[in-house]
Amino acid sequence: MAKFKIETTDEIIPTQSGLALLGLLISKTKLSQRLDQLPTETGVAPEIPNSAIAKSYLGLLVQGKTEFDHIEAYRDDPFFKKCLEIET
Repeated sequence: MAKFKIETTDEIIPTQSGLALLGLLISKTKLSQRLDQLPTETGVAPEIPNSAIAKSYLGLLVQGKTEFDHIEAYRDDPFFKKCLEIET
């Protein structure tokens, strides 16, 4: 995870800036490992890892979006994926 320098400023901060901090906090936990080792009913690994879904939803919540339908706007957003370390 990239290091971020946090400074005070009078500038307008875009809503996506919280993603960087969220990604840093998530990387300090074992969230991905714990979610991705959960067994599925079929015994087959899902196409999209559980951790990617959880991180995506947390990323939406950080930006004030409460419905998962809003994820479409971030499907191809490299900043979103990089901050939250989402591979798919």
